[in-house]
Amino acid sequence: MKVLFVYNSSSGKQSIVRQIPKIRKKLTKIYGSVDIIASTSAEHFISLCHQACTEYDLFIFSGGDGTFNMVVNEIAHEPKKPILALIPSGTINDAGKNFGLNKNVNRCLRIIKKQKTKEIDIVQINDRYFAYVAAAGLFSDIPLQTKQRKKKIFGFLAYYSKAIKQVFQRKTIKGQVTLDNGRIIPFETPFIMFLNSKRVGGFTINPKANLSDGKIDFFITKRGPFNGLLAYLFQSPNIERYEVKEARIHLESEEIWDIDGERGPVGDITVTVLPRFLKMIVK
Repeated sequence: MKVLFVYNSSSGKQSIVRQIPKIRKKLTKIYGSVDIIASTSAEHFISLCHQACTEYDLFIFSGGDGTFNMVVNEIAHEPKKPILALIPSGTINDAGKNFGLNKNVNRCLRIIKKQKTKEIDIVQINDRYFAYVAAAGLFSDIPLQTKQRKKKIFGFLAYYSKAIKQVFQRKTIKGQVTLDNGRIIPFETPFIMFLNSKRVGGFTINPKANLSDGKIDFFITKRGPFNGLLAYLFQSPNIERYEVKEARIHLESEEIWDIDGERGPVGDITVTVLPRFLKMIVK
């Protein structure tokens, strides 16, 4: 098995860099030979993603949720896709925690050693892709607005300080969603989101999520205290939730969609679940 390990040295607080010698030693013991490369830029990382699809059987990468999103988008069109393995090193790491992974490198290496794989769904949004969340409205732009420097200094608190500023804002987005059964639902809400994840923003808010069932959960946030945010934090049964394989959203305003913490499409979208699209090593 040919193995490539790529790490993003700017993700999170860069703690992964100090552990490269240990990672090299343990991966070499498992696989015999491993190519280890530090990405020097986004363009370099993208080229390594495509190289992984043509030359390697297993692509191990380290980074945060944005790094995971980049991998998904870059390999989605490739005819041959390697098995993926993640060593999280970002600020929140929602994507990694969905697979039983955290920033404990020794734990991740033990999971990689067992080589247990799972086929996971990926979601197409217009001409882009996301792994676990797409959101629009209040709170959705927090990952986009938080500067990398503050994330390195304050970690997840850099996100929450911005969230506090939005809990009292008076803003709603209007539009309608067309579900895959043809039902049309109008909405006026603080924020909406598609969630193929148990976690978002560091909190478990969708514990029954299934990442391999060919469906995604769509949430329309009802107005309430803190712009409806508390309903998610306390997993209120009153949240408006739909399971769909595909959905279309029409918005009356040009809202920017956040996808896995990265900037996504603007305005109207079509979301389609791609069942069991990628194979990952998981807990």
